[in-house]
Amino acid sequence: MMTHAFARLAICFFVVTAALEAGDDSWQKKPADQWSQDDVRLLLNDSPWAKRVKVRYIEVASPRTGGGTQPTPGPFPSPSPGGTPPIGIPGGRGPGSQGPTGVKTASEVLVRWQSASVVRQAFKKAGIQQAAGSDLAEENYLIAVVGMPDLGTGFEDADDSQVKTRLRDGARLFVGNKRSLIPARVRAEMLDDGWTILYIFPRSEVGPLGDEKVKLLARVGPAQFSAEFKTKDMDFGGKPDL
Repeated sequence: MMTHAFARLAICFFVVTAALEAGDDSWQKKPADQWSQDDVRLLLNDSPWAKRVKVRYIEVASPRTGGGTQPTPGPFPSPSPGGTPPIGIPGGRGPGSQGPTGVKTASEVLVRWQSASVVRQAFKKAGIQQAAGSDLAEENYLIAVVGMPDLGTGFEDADDSQVKTRLRDGARLFVGNKRSLIPARVRAEMLDDGWTILYIFPRSEVGPLGDEKVKLLARVGPAQFSAEFKTKDMDFGGKPDL
């Protein structure tokens, strides 16, 4: 089930091991069937395909009164009608403290390049045969964001079309200094430790990625974060793996 896959995905984020702290990359020198559990945790949490990034929170105006703090411009203009800043989805409990608008906040989230074969092999080694988004990986680049907390925006249903549109509008994938793309669609799941969001970019639209830097810039409610991937480092078995 998708919920089970997302749950296992989130658990991988919150497991911290000595191998992670040491920055050991010995998994790169082994075939996948020889990876240890520490190798798997390292690959899924701190590798060229996975990184923790800081989250910044910005003030937004109350839609009911029109007063209070004025909206802070986001990382890019919103394509939503009327220029409304894109907002994301709330949910149940999430880690963190209270942010500027009184919602729970996370100091950092995990951003993972989910479509890479090496990442999917790591999930299988961890006992997860169908990681979130595996059914889409052949035709899409997938980027998962793990650990987004309750943002208090009033939405409860991750399948709501308005929620998906606002999540999609709030994200950009920058390829080098030349172009940017919005996701074709998103998936989201609320777990005990926060939201896991999967951004889906068709490979046919993004095109081949050489040695360019690729950056995901996203806004979810008042939360804003970015993650940069160096595609030249995302090789496994002597081949690019994205």
